[in-house]
Amino acid sequence: MGEIKKCKTAPLSQTQLGIYLECLRMGECAYNLHLLYKLDSSIDVDKLAKAIEQTIEAHPSMEVRLAQNDDGEIYQFIPNNLEEPYQQTVIHMSEAQWQETLPQLLKKSLTLMNGRLFRFDIIQTEKAKYLLRTAHHIFFDGVSYHTIMNDISAAYEGKTLSCETFDALDVALAENEARNTDKYADAKLWHENHFAGLDVDCMPMPVKNEKDSFKIYVHHIDLKDTTLKNFCTNLKVSTSALTNSAFAILMGLYGNKSEVLFSTIHNGRNKDTANLIGMFVKTLPVYATWNFDTTTKDFIRSLSDELRACRENSLFSFAEVSKNLSKN
Repeated sequence: MGEIKKCKTAPLSQTQLGIYLECLRMGECAYNLHLLYKLDSSIDVDKLAKAIEQTIEAHPSMEVRLAQNDDGEIYQFIPNNLEEPYQQTVIHMSEAQWQETLPQLLKKSLTLMNGRLFRFDIIQTEKAKYLLRTAHHIFFDGVSYHTIMNDISAAYEGKTLSCETFDALDVALAENEARNTDKYADAKLWHENHFAGLDVDCMPMPVKNEKDSFKIYVHHIDLKDTTLKNFCTNLKVSTSALTNSAFAILMGLYGNKSEVLFSTIHNGRNKDTANLIGMFVKTLPVYATWNFDTTTKDFIRSLSDELRACRENSLFSFAEVSKNLSKN
């Protein structure tokens, strides 16, 4: 095959750049995401293979590649002159061979530079049928998984898939442009002001002696999902605000503090990116404080506002926030 022509290029998003740097430190396999299905005996594996091919065709962003330009910068692109469309094979082997092969597949790295960042393995043995999906986290997150698997199911059922016209590279380009605007400067200033002068301990904190320590008792409460959702709806907060509030209080109890600084994650998506294939997850720094007069509901509402502000200012990346905090 000759030189790969690129139909679209974009810089890595800040999240992707962080993953790429971690791969250099930890190895390419560090961010391989695996999911193994033991398929129902009624599944037609040849039909499944065709469904996977149709799904990849509907999502050109699945073929995204990473490359390095002349300035040493890593960027991403979607090729437009592949020799042939993605072809899914079905491998037949004995169950014993499969048990030996599986660990090897889990250790097999994807080609991080200039290669496919995903792999599907369909295996049929005399005892069972399996589907192993491997995707690199640098372009694939949890929502991407649901999007792909839902489309594979739809294609398997004979439904026509909609081809994507807007993808993660468009989002990365928009982010890169936004980082050269006042919005980025405002996000940076917000973080500098919001986290200025914080003096917090780093977990885990050492216990000098046993009398200074204490125990945390864990109580398992059987709550229905609807109970939590109704509570959050009445309080006009998200379930994320509730769980992060609980985590903040727990960390405060552990450190005997009435303030905590911790990191959490956000899926980084909106109505335009809800079903896109890509890595949109963002890490957010969160600061929470309270006193004896703070009610539980007021604390959850305040943390909900904190999370919203962190999301709105996430154009200033977590890596940049961490760097600033370490300096200060």
